[in-house]
Amino acid sequence: MKKYLMMGAAALTMGFAFVSCSSDDDIYNSKAKSEQLAKNYAEAFVQQFGQPAANQTWGFGQAAKSRQTRAEGDAFCDTDGKFWFDKYTNLLPVPAPITEEERAAVYAEFSKVHNDLGETIDWSDYYVQQVWSSKNDPANTYTSFHGQNGGNEVQQKAASSHMDMLLCGLSDTHSNNFNANGTSPIEVWNGKDYRSDNQKATYYDSIQLIRNCDTKRFGYHNSLDSKDHYEYIILKVNGSYYVGFDFCASYSFNTRTADGGFVKERYDQDPGEEFDTNFNGYTLRSNDEVVYNSDGTIKGYKGGDKDIHRDHKYNDWIVKISPAKQVTEPVDEVKEQGRIFCEDLGTIGDFDFNDVVFDAKLYKSGKIEIDVLAAGGTLPIAVAGENIKIGQMSNTGVNNGRPTQHISISAEEAAKNRWTSLISIPIVVTRDITDAVDGSVELTAERGKAPQKICVPLTTDWVDEYVNINTAYPDFAKWVKEQVTRENCFANKVLKYVDLDLQNNND
Repeated sequence: MKKYLMMGAAALTMGFAFVSCSSDDDIYNSKAKSEQLAKNYAEAFVQQFGQPAANQTWGFGQAAKSRQTRAEGDAFCDTDGKFWFDKYTNLLPVPAPITEEERAAVYAEFSKVHNDLGETIDWSDYYVQQVWSSKNDPANTYTSFHGQNGGNEVQQKAASSHMDMLLCGLSDTHSNNFNANGTSPIEVWNGKDYRSDNQKATYYDSIQLIRNCDTKRFGYHNSLDSKDHYEYIILKVNGSYYVGFDFCASYSFNTRTADGGFVKERYDQDPGEEFDTNFNGYTLRSNDEVVYNSDGTIKGYKGGDKDIHRDHKYNDWIVKISPAKQVTEPVDEVKEQGRIFCEDLGTIGDFDFNDVVFDAKLYKSGKIEIDVLAAGGTLPIAVAGENIKIGQMSNTGVNNGRPTQHISISAEEAAKNRWTSLISIPIVVTRDITDAVDGSVELTAERGKAPQKICVPLTTDWVDEYVNINTAYPDFAKWVKEQVTRENCFANKVLKYVDLDLQNNND
């Protein structure tokens, strides 16, 4: 049983006091009932949180923006898997973790000798997953060259120990924390599944999201010869695409030209042992790179253990690549987005702002997508003309369960109703269905006045029933007066759950 000092309880008591300022007849039967309700609500709000700043717009009207601050079009790796679907639109589903059956099938295919060019794909946004590393096979080693002194300097090198920094695209975008020798799993959310306590159903996987990056080349950094290498092939196995690397090392070989191109045609930097007449296929920069015996035979190489053959088996490091964006689908970018918290004026003074909670995204085309997440009120309520059907006190700590109500509004319908911003989406509470003239109230959020709805970042948790929003977010009163930013206010959450004894007493 969790125990907290409940500001919400005090708020409830104060709320009843405000309601008592007018009789039931005044509120429910007079033409002025809506105005009186709004007046009582505003007075209670100001008493609890202070006078709102004159320019406070309650989070509405803020353009949608990514948490990324880099320039538009730059290639980058996003490791924040828990928030991919909060930040980006039109993402394809995250691929499931690699199974042992999948791993075995892929490894078998990449363990074959390949002299072909493999598959060609053209993506700009894709997921990268760890599949296989030679670290898992201790017998997978490569023989180094003799040193120039002619001594017994041949060594067995484990490829995985030297294959670092997965490089994506012609920009060599680094897939963070991806190495053949080990990859750090990250927390991932698939964009749709939730736990019973309404938190995202996340899991851990060795996966990254690569954005604004081509698929024209893949590589890695070789810590043995301190060069970037691009001996790779893309193969399609059971309908999915994989990139495999064939380890090799070179003291004298420049793997890239100054303009970023390839030294050898068709990405084939090391022809292999059958072409070893030119010292492993490399062009010497000077005659001192090889040491000869008196009989003209090769004594050793200046590179020594830095020079290693390849075998045309691309199984030293394998990653899976999956498209993350529908390339054939026109992109309709989000213009404005937010999570809307509402007060239905049913019990003035509790200020939990969870009487209805929904995510809304307004696109540049004009269409609007709404996902209703919670409803803590007891009065009938409609969003954009759609009655909320998820029941009373749903998903607010009283009757948890992830609602699935979705409201889709076409660009034509939104334009017809002049719903051109999130604040213009109507949220209507029905107080007295027998009074057709004054029986419903549309919630407002006027600049500088007490709000009946607020717009917060998409990742913000709403509070449970009977928990005052200022208890869960102690900077809320400061935000009201614009003493802190909206983002800082709702990033500082200290309480969600309610004292169950108090809750039961109020049921």
